[in-house]
Amino acid sequence: MPARDDFSGPQLRAEWMTLRAPPEVLGVSLAEGGGLRLRGAESLMSRHRVSLVGRRLQSLHARLRTRLDFAPEDFQQMAGLSAYYDSRNWVYLRVSHDEVAGRSLNITSCENGVYREHLPQDVGIGDAGPVTLEVTYDGPTFRFGYSMDGVAWHPIGEAFSAGLLSDEHCGGLSFTGTFLALTCQDLSGRGQTATFHWAEYTERRPQDGPAPGQTTLP
Repeated sequence: MPARDDFSGPQLRAEWMTLRAPPEVLGVSLAEGGGLRLRGAESLMSRHRVSLVGRRLQSLHARLRTRLDFAPEDFQQMAGLSAYYDSRNWVYLRVSHDEVAGRSLNITSCENGVYREHLPQDVGIGDAGPVTLEVTYDGPTFRFGYSMDGVAWHPIGEAFSAGLLSDEHCGGLSFTGTFLALTCQDLSGRGQTATFHWAEYTERRPQDGPAPGQTTLP
């Protein structure tokens, strides 16, 4: 199966899953000509209607990249890329709108129900145009990065322990595991939409070294 999915088929590929309900119930749709459209719904902490499309993390040496178009109007609207275990345990690189920075990035997380924002200030990315996001697992840790042009990559935030999203740490039922997820929220209830043009999941053997252009740990 190709590493990159441009979401151009008649339905989601088999590796993609939604949370608790079919795609059409959650406002998930495939755009004509390609792309995945998510209509903003409830918070990642919700146990009800969450607009999320994810795939399993199958290796601790893996990366997911995605190209996102999203124009949030305020801080209640956000979309991006999450490493997700369940509603109480996740780490999220999200695009939202800050009063000072405008359209911007920050990393939020929930660890056993405790919410946290990881950057002291949002990182501005301009008010228009797509942004490419990535999460890279490198053995015991993972971290996020972004690119505005798909060529120059910028790490953002700290490296996280992969164990944060494990059965042992989360007290889970030992059958879900970690997902890498595309997601969109609109806490205002206006249903702002995000378009993910493509998503690309790749794995590598540790002895191979980093893939070309890959964000790596220092």
